[in-house]
Amino acid sequence: MAPRVSVILPTYNHGDFIEQSIDSVLEQTLTDLELIIVDDGSTDDTLQRLERYDDARMTVIALGENRKIPTALNEGFMRATGHHWTWTSADNWMLPTCLATLARALDERPGVGLVYASHYFVGDSEGVSVKEPFDLDRLLGGENTVGPCFMYRQTVAEEIGPYDPTCFGAEDYDMWLRIARRYPVLALADVLYVYRYHGRTVTSTAPVLVGSARENVLRRAASVLLDQ
Repeated sequence: MAPRVSVILPTYNHGDFIEQSIDSVLEQTLTDLELIIVDDGSTDDTLQRLERYDDARMTVIALGENRKIPTALNEGFMRATGHHWTWTSADNWMLPTCLATLARALDERPGVGLVYASHYFVGDSEGVSVKEPFDLDRLLGGENTVGPCFMYRQTVAEEIGPYDPTCFGAEDYDMWLRIARRYPVLALADVLYVYRYHGRTVTSTAPVLVGSARENVLRRAASVLLDQ
């Protein structure tokens, strides 16, 4: 029987953070889940740390070489069997009711394709990012308003297609734009997630690459809208 939720966790050299991220998924109040960890060629002790887990809901895929987040996500979702899909980062963690709240929001609103929630942020700065009602114009204007805490339907993913490997650094932003062009998107004020600022995030280590990827995504989105 398919689980209610599939969670993909791509990771690359985040052994010092990953156990907190994994534990936060396995300890969710919603227990009907599968967790698929995709090790994207880590050279630290990540794989050794994963060996301590003995949970039938958890699967580990080792890619052997670093193929970047979009490809790692696609490898994970190719094996996903849940009705609702999400992914999380190895350096962040979910609060206990995260999956239950997001899944319930989708279940109660059959027409919604993507739901996202508010989050804490810690590290270089600390606070709470509270989500306002979804505004497509802001997303098209360059703001990744969805953020790190989200869930969408497996059926939506089948229609929209996989993450784009050419959009490394903005693969999530590209996906949200593609979903939002076809489905209603719902924002929740519930604070369900913790995002960790530190010096090894993709945004911190490759800001020019991330900025360029986002600009390419926006140009493509604008071209699609003009053709409609």
